[in-house]
Amino acid sequence: MVSPGLSAPPPLASTPMAVAGIAWGIYSLRGRGSGDPVAATAGSFARAVPFALLVSLAMLQNLEITARGAWLADLSGGLAVRRRGSDCAKREDEDSVSFNLRILS
Repeated sequence: MVSPGLSAPPPLASTPMAVAGIAWGIYSLRGRGSGDPVAATAGSFARAVPFALLVSLAMLQNLEITARGAWLADLSGGLAVRRRGSDCAKREDEDSVSFNLRILS
């Protein structure tokens, strides 16, 4: 399952990713029956915010921000918003398109 010369990742590192993949699959399958998928997803994220804030506060002491990491996060967010904007432009039912203007220096 890995390229020649590479070894399998340690189980302690790969198990959370496998669990996350399974959970996302279950979430996706359960969401197929939703009458309003956008509202259901918004509700799910709203319910996840308190947990995310608690985990973030607990991990605050390990926070490390590097210039490269911040630049990559900014670029990633900018591309996601730009892609979302282009998807909205293709839909006739959207009222507006949101754009993300970022200055990368």
